[in-house]
Amino acid sequence: MKLFGGKKPQEPVGRRRPLRPDTDAPSRPNPAFSYYSQRSDSQVNTGRRDASDTAPGRSATKPPASARRRFVLVAVAVLVLAGGIYALPLGTSVKIILLQDTATAHFLQDDAIYGQTAEKTLATSIFNRNKLTVNTAAVRLDLLKNYPEIKNVSVALPIFGRQPQVYIEPYKPSFILTTTSSTAFLLDATGRALATTNQVPDIDKLGVLTLQDRSGVPVTLGTRAVPSTTVTFAQTVATALKSASVAPSSLVLPAKASELDVYITGTPYFVKFNLQNDALQQAGTYLATKQRLEADHVKPGQYIDVRVPERAYYK
Repeated sequence: MKLFGGKKPQEPVGRRRPLRPDTDAPSRPNPAFSYYSQRSDSQVNTGRRDASDTAPGRSATKPPASARRRFVLVAVAVLVLAGGIYALPLGTSVKIILLQDTATAHFLQDDAIYGQTAEKTLATSIFNRNKLTVNTAAVRLDLLKNYPEIKNVSVALPIFGRQPQVYIEPYKPSFILTTTSSTAFLLDATGRALATTNQVPDIDKLGVLTLQDRSGVPVTLGTRAVPSTTVTFAQTVATALKSASVAPSSLVLPAKASELDVYITGTPYFVKFNLQNDALQQAGTYLATKQRLEADHVKPGQYIDVRVPERAYYK
């Protein structure tokens, strides 16, 4: 019989079940670890830096890339604006550039004469002192109006320089026109009187034929002295004869209308052409007639007439 209040029987030692602290006991934070963890978090949150980051003479932060780009763009814009302001003004003198060859170099006037006219035109307005407002068309028109030997004019403005460049292209002379008066003229391909022969010191170096006008029609410098069709006809005949080794010495426009008389070097006769008919056909007729007459040892003493198509007469 067991009484209440007695000792509880002890469990055998070998059969005790040990406690497992990691599962049976509640986990508690390590005080020392918690303290250092809090210190680390506090240091990050409060933005503490090393002593090297706050050393004297060193910047704590760098400017953003967008700010640097804006600074570069503003600097470039300022430089471009300053360069544009510096490059806008124009000087008072011009540079004349003559676009000439051996056929035109001897009848153009001195480039200083053209330069004086261009500078005088630029001096008429204060707006011509600036590249944005300069009237280059006025320079071109004044040169073309005052000098009939000029075919075309262009004005170039330098980008950074201050001296305008004026390019002058002259007409190419086709004939030296002599008239019933004492004045002779240089003609262009359209029959316009470019200049008087008195203006050309080396007239013989031009290498152009003489066209004599015996009609008595007065000629004015800068106007059309003979029709352009007449000039073209005469040039065609002269070229055809030269290609056959026949050298014309001079060409004459007689008072009789629609006729061209061509004098041949080394022969006593001249050749009569009709300005209303085909120039090449008439030149061919003359060359064939010349060859046949030479084969028959016949030499005309006055003229060979090829004005009738496919016919030739001589005297």
